[in-house]
Amino acid sequence: MVSESRVTADVFIDFPRRLLHNAKGSVYLIVDGHRIHRAKKVQEFVRTSQGRLTLVLLPSYSPELNPDELVWHHVKSQRIGRTVVATKEQRVALARSVLHSLQQNTQIIKQFFYEEHVRYILN
Repeated sequence: MVSESRVTADVFIDFPRRLLHNAKGSVYLIVDGHRIHRAKKVQEFVRTSQGRLTLVLLPSYSPELNPDELVWHHVKSQRIGRTVVATKEQRVALARSVLHSLQQNTQIIKQFFYEEHVRYILN
């Protein structure tokens, strides 16, 4: 999900809502310690998911533990960083395109979790 607006609790909630929509089982979402992830509105949304959504909060400022950082590193190094874009719209379209193709390639995503700093997830 790419958002061009300021990320608020409502914008963040839209992301797990989309994940839950197609999920057959439970969703475990690893998030950093940003205040939005700890907001009352977000916590209430988690409670109303009836156990289908669990937020796994990482320690404050620990990007090395966040698999999302590996996603963005892949996106930037494999495509966006190698492409010249003239406008913000082109950059957003390219990011969406790369993220969509990554979403379809679950093998790459699975490999992220074998990186040294995020192997804790597999336990």
